[in-house]
Amino acid sequence: MPRPCLALLLLALAAPAAAQSGGTTRFYDATGRYQGRAEERQGTTRHYDAMGRYQGRSETRDGTTRHYDSLGRYQGRTERRDGTAHRYDAQGRYQGRQERR
Repeated sequence: MPRPCLALLLLALAAPAAAQSGGTTRFYDATGRYQGRAEERQGTTRHYDAMGRYQGRSETRDGTTRHYDSLGRYQGRTERRDGTAHRYDAQGRYQGRQERR
């Protein structure tokens, strides 16, 4: 079973709709139901589920984003370069990529 932070991150990457206002991005599913939000401040993004419960944070520096769960445990990283994001788990194993076109 995926950890909540990872699940929310994957939701954020795959969500069909997102609305941004200030430093907050709200996520909605394909039917328009609210799925959660992400609040960004100074390189740190805090993730919350649809009920407002804290799910974890992501910290970005120099093209690398480190992901942590709600208890502060390291969950993995995302490295962005040349328009492609490469995802690694907490043990450093490659998990896949996302490309922007």
